[in-house]
Amino acid sequence: ADEPDVHPAQFLTASFKQSQDDLAIVGYPEHGLPVLQAELYRASVFQDDLEKPGPRYSFFGNVRRGNSGGPLLNAQGAVVGVVTAKIDTVAVYRKTGEVIDDLGIAISNRTVFDFLAANHIPFEPAAERPKLSSDELLQLAHGFVRQVSCWK
Repeated sequence: ADEPDVHPAQFLTASFKQSQDDLAIVGYPEHGLPVLQAELYRASVFQDDLEKPGPRYSFFGNVRRGNSGGPLLNAQGAVVGVVTAKIDTVAVYRKTGEVIDDLGIAISNRTVFDFLAANHIPFEPAAERPKLSSDELLQLAHGFVRQVSCWK
């Protein structure tokens, strides 16, 4: 891209081991109309979910179609996971009788790093920076979050 505001995402390389209440999802969520600018929604994750083994972990956030592939960011703007799915509220209710809403699934950075290493793709570790406001996080993310669509 030739745009001057384009810069690579930075990834948190150390695992974050405590509950995080100040995470953010950035993407192009479907609202029935095309979304032209990336949007930010707050998210959180519990320590228990982070400690589960495996390539993914669950988090609480308003995940919608169009967020998949977007980053899950910490308060300093570092990528701590990649949004990949949302729990199907209707299917869970049919099976369990419980309403579980706003539960997303993220690919862990450990899995992302394995993929990047296997494909010889370098990545940028997160730099130390202070906590950012929602507006500052969104502005930072506009430098590396892009909408990709397929038109037939």
